[in-house]
Amino acid sequence: MRIYRVKEPYKGISIFDPYTLAVLLALKERGEGNIGDINRAASKYAEMQPATTTRKLEALRKYGLVEMEKIERARGWVEKRFRLTDKGKMLADALAQALLGGQI
Repeated sequence: MRIYRVKEPYKGISIFDPYTLAVLLALKERGEGNIGDINRAASKYAEMQPATTTRKLEALRKYGLVEMEKIERARGWVEKRFRLTDKGKMLADALAQALLGGQI
């Protein structure tokens, strides 16, 4: 993992890299999904492993850009579903407009 020297009040900007941007854009496009869904959608922008998608989702959640809901699908099987928060939607909209001309 790359280490960035970001000043404390602005630590949130240290999570942004191409994979994080791919996850945000994938969530904007899908609306919500589990890790596999998001990883497949993000592959439109970048090739990454599900473990990377998981790490990026957790970082985005830490900074309030993504929320997670746990849904019990069967006894002992809990699915984690992710979606953008309002703050995450604003950021994803701005990124889509700036980087893709709004083409999502």
